[in-house]
Order: sequence, then C-alpha cells, then structure tokens
Amino acid sequence: MKRVIIVVLMAVVCMFTVAKVEAEEKFFIDPVTYTITVDYNISIVDLARDFEIDHTVAETDIKDSNFVLFKMDKKELKFKAVLIHLKHEARISELRDYMKNKKLYPADIKQLLVFGKQNPDEWRKYDIVALGSVWTDPVACLYSGIKRSRLFLGYAFIGLLWDEHYSFLAIQK
Repeated sequence: MKRVIIVVLMAVVCMFTVAKVEAEEKFFIDPVTYTITVDYNISIVDLARDFEIDHTVAETDIKDSNFVLFKMDKKELKFKAVLIHLKHEARISELRDYMKNKKLYPADIKQLLVFGKQNPDEWRKYDIVALGSVWTDPVACLYSGIKRSRLFLGYAFIGLLWDEHYSFLAIQK
C-alpha cells in the first residue's frame, strides 16, 4: 500500500514539474528592465493623442470610464517594466500563471501608453499587449502596423491563442 501511495505521489510531482517546464518553455522575459513614470492624473484620452487609433476602434471607446484603473493618491508613480515574449502559442491563463510565478502583474493601459511613448523602438519590433486593461473581452494593445512606422492603439481578444509575434508588458511587484 505504501508503494502505491509513493508511486502516485511521484506521478503527481512529475506532472506538476512537466507543466512548469512547459510554461518556462513557452515564455521568456526580456532581460532589459524599463523604468516608466506614469502620471495617473492624465487621462487616457490625453495619453492616446500621441497614437493613431485602430480603425476598428471608435475613438470614443478610448476613455478612462471604459477601463478599470487604480485611483492613485500620488500624481506620478515609477514602475519597473519588462516585456514577456512568447516562444510558442499560449493562452492568457498560462501567461497569467507564469506572471504570478515570476512576481509580475499585467500592465494597465496608461502604463502601456507611457511605455510606447518612451520606447518607440520596442513597438516597432513587437505588438505589445497590456493584460491589465480589459474592457469587456478585448484588451488594450499597441501595434505598429504593416510597415512598423506608425503606432496604433487597438484591441485584441482574450480568448485567442496568442502567437509569438505578441509581447506582453508586465510590471515588477
């Protein structure tokens, strides 16, 4: 009986280890850490003025009332941000678990817009998603269009299987 219990426990441990290794193989964190300073008193509308709005998104959708934002007592806050890249297709639930294990949390739309403004070369390389800004099902994302010469603010849907051309902006706790 003890052997059966030990074998079962070993099998369970192996399953969790394999799942963790699979998650580690799907994602990697860019070694560059970015410092961004976000003024939470500036509205999303004002921050978004520097970007073109995706033609599928009404400009009236880009406003503070459509997004859950933290109310900040301080005017400006500094954050350490990283980009998480995909090596293979992944679901959002897998990415959120990975972020939690790495002590990261998803960036919000204001952090995304400030990051895009301060680091234009990054969005020319990747489509960057902020999972912390969910408006119904879509999430806010910055992408650079076909020629990678202009930055667009648009939406992507959570239920998608995300592929390796997306990167996710995360904030260190």
